[in-house]
Amino acid sequence: MDKTQYIFGFGTGRCGTSSLAHLLDIQPNARVSHEQFDIHWFPAITDYTLVREAIRERARQYELVGDICYAWIQYLPRLVEDFPTAKFIYIWRDKEEVIDSFWERNKDRIDNPLENRPNLNKCTEYLKSFWNLQYPFLGYPPTKECIRNTIERYSALTQSTLFRFAKRTYMFNMKNLNLEKSVHNLLNFVGVPKEEQVIEIVKQNVGGKPVSWKEMAVQKT
Repeated sequence: MDKTQYIFGFGTGRCGTSSLAHLLDIQPNARVSHEQFDIHWFPAITDYTLVREAIRERARQYELVGDICYAWIQYLPRLVEDFPTAKFIYIWRDKEEVIDSFWERNKDRIDNPLENRPNLNKCTEYLKSFWNLQYPFLGYPPTKECIRNTIERYSALTQSTLFRFAKRTYMFNMKNLNLEKSVHNLLNFVGVPKEEQVIEIVKQNVGGKPVSWKEMAVQKT
């Protein structure tokens, strides 16, 4: 019987996903990565079988395994089918903060839609409207409205997902990464015994770089 605990986190992006992955990855006998598997927002582009086997291979070495990625929300039914004990974490941030953060990071960015994806050659004309392959930010030139439309669609998808998988999904505000009690509650949900929980309070929106309690105190003074 598989005793591995599988954990998959998702959120819009620019909402603490890398910090969440770091927090889970430092737990005992855990391997939880951030956007390490080759999954795409559009499941038709993803070789899901390959991803599933990579997760199973990881489970042969660790008791707590998973990954945090914006795109997992598109794969939850398949994850439940393949990993019956899977739990999900939805990490969120104020919508306007997310939009502003995406805009500042991506306003001058134009992705090559065919880079490393030769199988998409037939879709060239359609993909010309993409300026960031992470999401279907359709419309050129880039605008905040492109981002807003996508984030609102993501939020709508999240609501239906939470309704369907409510018992196995934990909602977590990014700001709570700075609160010890909230972090403990999250790890309790994940299934890490309280006496084994490793707590690191992390800075928000800095790629998951940990900050110790002592460093937090110094910063506040």
